Amino acid sequence: MIASVIKKIRIYTPLISMVSLCVGFTVLMHFVRGYHDMIAVMHDLMGSLLVVFAVIKMIRWQGFVTAFRKYDPVAKKSNMYAVVYPLVELLLGCAYLFHIMPLLTYVFTIILSSINAIGVWKELQKKNPFPCACLGVVFSLPMTWVSLLENFFSILMAGVLLLYA
Repeated sequence: MIASVIKKIRIYTPLISMVSLCVGFTVLMHFVRGYHDMIAVMHDLMGSLLVVFAVIKMIRWQGFVTAFRKYDPVAKKSNMYAVVYPLVELLLGCAYLFHIMPLLTYVFTIILSSINAIGVWKELQKKNPFPCACLGVVFSLPMTWVSLLENFFSILMAGVLLLYA
């Protein structure tokens, strides 16, 4: 039992590390500034997560494209979408960090994450294990409910930001 928990933690160590780094950096940045607005924290957290995940995808871009096309409904039909997805994610992250067109940013995030969530959901229903492209192919993460949770988290955060905009 303990061995299986340790194995799962090891599998998700890269994801846990990236998310922890972004959360820690965001909280520290707001603490140092003395600025404790939760909406601003959410904004900066979304931005940093999107930028970090995009850059990791770009490290082995073609591998990401191949993995992403296996489950994303739009990427399955359009190779170009799969190719530009990391750039779109990077631009979205920058839009969050620099507060560029926030309403459009939130809506676009909800649409993009919803499309991705649908693809992940469909693949999870098939119970056919394959790698998740969320951290590119630099780190080998399996497609699991954690992948779906990532998308729901993005949808929720963007939705809350949209409500408070």
